[in-house]
Amino acid sequence: KQWYQRRVAITAGGQEAVQELMFQEPKCKLVMLTVQTHNQLDPYGNETVWFDNKVVGNTTSGGYSYQAKSSICYAYVPPHLAHLGKQVYVELLGARYLATVVKDPMYETEAVRTRNAIREASASV
Repeated sequence: KQWYQRRVAITAGGQEAVQELMFQEPKCKLVMLTVQTHNQLDPYGNETVWFDNKVVGNTTSGGYSYQAKSSICYAYVPPHLAHLGKQVYVELLGARYLATVVKDPMYETEAVRTRNAIREASASV
């Protein structure tokens, strides 16, 4: 926030515009999706995201996750679709595949696993 204030102070008249934008609801949010493809097809990026037969966003990147054993991708979607468990469709090569908003990241990093192990060990004492 301080960086914005200093940067905007340099440009005349820009401070009000940035402050106005800071309090507005974002037009889209970045979410992670799991895509239910039944073949070797994986999202790679810039595929369209559909909801209620309307294009609502696009993917940024994706691929196959060996950890999750499914196709995954990041996508920009409207805020009302950015809730865990919300289902949309991702278009891959002209066909639409069901996709679900999931928690990001989908796995616990090493630091989180270590903290959880310490908590469990201290709780059992």
